[in-house]
Amino acid sequence: AQDKINRDIYSHVESLLESHNAGKYVKSRMRYEVKYEDDSLISLILDRGVWLCIGGRPSGHCFGLVYDKKTGNRLPLEHFLKITLDQLGSSYRDHVYNSQGQIIRSEDGKRPYKPSKISEEYYLLGNGGIALLYSPYALSWRADGDTTIRFNAQEVDYFNRKNREL
Repeated sequence: AQDKINRDIYSHVESLLESHNAGKYVKSRMRYEVKYEDDSLISLILDRGVWLCIGGRPSGHCFGLVYDKKTGNRLPLEHFLKITLDQLGSSYRDHVYNSQGQIIRSEDGKRPYKPSKISEEYYLLGNGGIALLYSPYALSWRADGDTTIRFNAQEVDYFNRKNREL
């Protein structure tokens, strides 16, 4: 299982390395952070940054990866959360966070945008919570970086009961 997980993670690293070596980027980097781990699951994010020009700002993208530690299989969002786009669109407002973990509120002069899709990128928060990952501009301004829509265990349970048939 560990080899399978490592091969999957390396495929992301290899893709970035190939693009970098082909001259698509002036500079690139990749970092990871374990967001949650227990005896059977590991949830992490890969944070990829690329510089398209000298002296420019990095353009980034985060990948959320959740694995079953016994099989090495990557687990899809539906394994943990069943939610429709309509439900997400009507409940996201008080759940959007910037890359520093601060909530984005309309009264702060910022406006989180309504999600146009259910992100396939996600990570586990622990205690039954889930964070859906979105690229810059998808939910907020670029300065907010990668943003998340976070649901606690009670909210996850609610959507899973409501959407049992999905």
